Formats: sequence, structure tokens, C-alpha cells
Amino acid sequence: MRESSPSEMHVSWNSYPTNRVYYHNQALDVILGDAFDQNNLYIDGPAWLKEQRYDIEAKIDGDMLLPRGTVRPMLQTLLQQHLRLAAHREIRAVSGYELVTAKSTLRLSPSRPDDKKFEYIFKNQIRIGASDLDALAGCLESAMRQPVLNKTNVSGRYNVELEYSVDPGCRFQPARYFYCCAGTTRLEAGAGESAGAVSRGRLRRSGAHRKLAPQTKAAGR
Repeated sequence: MRESSPSEMHVSWNSYPTNRVYYHNQALDVILGDAFDQNNLYIDGPAWLKEQRYDIEAKIDGDMLLPRGTVRPMLQTLLQQHLRLAAHREIRAVSGYELVTAKSTLRLSPSRPDDKKFEYIFKNQIRIGASDLDALAGCLESAMRQPVLNKTNVSGRYNVELEYSVDPGCRFQPARYFYCCAGTTRLEAGAGESAGAVSRGRLRRSGAHRKLAPQTKAAGR
């Protein structure tokens, strides 16, 4: 485990199942999120958790490919040994958004059995494939940097592409317009508002949600 070069721009990490843990040029708060099964949005600690980037490569004994849940305790141990990290969880009440269904019929495009699962977040676009709406809510949460809960009660897996723009100068403002490649219907979410002419789904401003947020402290870097 070592600090990445400041000039490095490329970021990569391993997929699961795996017998090898690999991060290249990754911020430590993201690695902590993987280790503790927590969106890094809710990881609190010193500023260098988000600023300093690391390269990690560790081989797991044996040839068996392990799922993410089995690898997490190993990753926690590695971080504790190399960085002397200590973490604890606490409950905080925070405001956020709910992803809810509109009154009209749901017209998302179900994925096919042979579709590959993926989740991508770009500057002005979110794309998911063969993923459920929990995954879509998670992508919206990461893009908006605010909590988003899936309240649609819709099951199944879908292919969705959202193109959006955000009002300039407002970091936490949600996308004003969403366009979905599954059809021609436009989803409108008024920035920071609960209302909007929404025909397939919408983001609704919610009250305080209780979120489990790991508090991370580090020493002896």
C-alpha cells in the first residue's frame, strides 16, 4: 500500500468476486466506503481522506474467488494495519430526497437476461444496465451528493440512461431535467422542489432521514 503519484489521473479498482484486492489512484474515503459497506458521502474524517490517493494491491490466499462481503473484513484489517485507522458508526438525522413513482404507468425498459450489469456516473449523465432502482437511487445520491432513498416499490432490473444538467454554482442542487432513453417521456424534477410535471417518476424532497454514517479517524500515516 503506497501513496499514488500526484500526476496520476487514471483511477481503477478490482471487480467482484475476486482473490485480489486492487485500487489504483483511489481516494481513501472511497476505499473506506468499500471496506465498511458505506457510501463515501457519509464518511467523516480529516480532509486528507478525500484528498490523498493510494495504490493498494493485495493477494488473498488460495485461488477461490470471494464475494465483496467476504473481502470487506480483510480490507478493514489491511487499512488498520497500514494506516492505524480506527472507525466507528453513529446515527445522524439528515435531509434528502425520495425517488417515487408517478401516477402514470411505469414505462422503464426491463433488461434482458443476457444484459450485463453496470452503473456509470458521468458529468452530465447516469447510465445503469441490468440494475434495480436501488442502484439508480444510489447513482443519483452520488451525483447529487445528497441522500436519495428508493421509495418506488418497483422490483426488477432495468436499462436506464439519464441525461441532466445542474444549475451553475449550486453543488447540492439536483438535476433539473432527466431524459430516459427507455422512452420519450421526460422526467422533470424541479431543483430543490418536491413538485414537477413528472410522468414516469420523480424526486421528492423528504424530511429528515436517519442515516448510518461511519466516523473515521486516522493516525500514524
